[in-house]
Formats: sequence, structure tokens, C-alpha cells
Amino acid sequence: MQFTKESNTLLELKKMVELFCGQRMMLVKKEGFVEKEIGNNRIYIKYVQKDEIEEIYDKKTYAVYEGYKFIVVDETEKQILILTMKGDYQEWIRLGMECIDKGMYHKLSPLSRTF
Repeated sequence: MQFTKESNTLLELKKMVELFCGQRMMLVKKEGFVEKEIGNNRIYIKYVQKDEIEEIYDKKTYAVYEGYKFIVVDETEKQILILTMKGDYQEWIRLGMECIDKGMYHKLSPLSRTF
């Protein structure tokens, strides 16, 4: 199906979008990706071995501390610096986190207390 001025009805456009999305889904499934929905967003995830990676464009490391998931912004052999910008600030204060900016809390934690 081609989109031309003569055939530019909304229905035909919708069919083209569905066709494109369907073809994309077949490619995504063929390449081993799994579809996940997070809120109103749809993402595609594929777990790979480290030696399969050629380039990394964005890497995020997370740690679980006291049952909460945090971003790791720095680490040494014995400690990590965890950060959050969402959630209940009263809970972050209870965990001994320091407010470093409006809505941003961080804490230096021993590696033995995180996973």
C-alpha cells in the first residue's frame, strides 16, 4: 500500500501504521526482544552476554538498599554512592539520605549493605 494524495484517507493511513508496526514487531521478535509496558510506554528488552556488546551508549547501574532500588552514581571497592530523585522524601530521610538539591537525595553506603 502506498500513501498518495489520491488515497490519503485516515483509514488508509491507519492501515499503513498498523502494517509498519506489525512488521516492526516481527523484526523485534526475530531479533530476540521482549515487549514490556511501563505505564503508557512500550519498550523492548533483550538480555545479551557481555561479549555480544560492541558499543555502549548509555549505561545505568542500580543497587537495592533497604528494599528500594537506587541509581548508583559512583563506587569504590567498599562503598557506593546511591541517588534518587523520586519517591517519599520522608522515607529517604529515615534511611539517612542527604538532600543535595530539591528532590534529590543521596547516600554513601557500604557495598555489604546493598545488592
